[in-house]
Amino acid sequence: MNQKSDVEAKQKYADLLKADGYKVEFANDPVDIIAEKDGKKFYFEIKYTRQKKMYFGAATLTEWEAAVDEDKQDSFYFVVASRQGNDWKFVKYTPKEFMSFSYIPPFKIFFLVPVDGEKDGPTATEPQSIRRVRRVQLTTNRLNQMIKLYKEFKKPLHLRPSQPVRDGCRRRGVSGEKREARRRKRASLTPRSYSIVSRLRRRR
Repeated sequence: MNQKSDVEAKQKYADLLKADGYKVEFANDPVDIIAEKDGKKFYFEIKYTRQKKMYFGAATLTEWEAAVDEDKQDSFYFVVASRQGNDWKFVKYTPKEFMSFSYIPPFKIFFLVPVDGEKDGPTATEPQSIRRVRRVQLTTNRLNQMIKLYKEFKKPLHLRPSQPVRDGCRRRGVSGEKREARRRKRASLTPRSYSIVSRLRRRR
């Protein structure tokens, strides 16, 4: 991303908001712009692109956390900014709208490692002190949690724990009432008649 154009996009959108009667302030966390109008605050996360048709980008988990915050309901927007020549175009999305265009890729794990091979020298120890302040240190336990969580995300909805598949009737989408009716019917059959019914069902 061109940092200069990104800043310019934020400024242009801020100018539009001001022209529409908003009081505007720039912020870095959790959004780019916080604006106020008629006593209500609004939050805008600007996503700038040079693309003309489709924009492949990313939003951080921190941004999404702010987007779905109950205190920001009906007041948070993702804004896609694009520039065509001297003209700027801004498209505003609610979190629900933006979510329909979003997906979760495999988790990415960042590293900061010295290239001189000094694993225990000053170059290696300095980043460690920085990580203690804000960064989440990778551990085997956290890694296994991430692997397990992403595998769960990738399962089809009908295979997730909330909808077990152990029961053959559930796999075929049979309702609870029908399952209960079948259970009662089986209970009322004699051993011989139950065996006949079972054979007939297998032949279907």
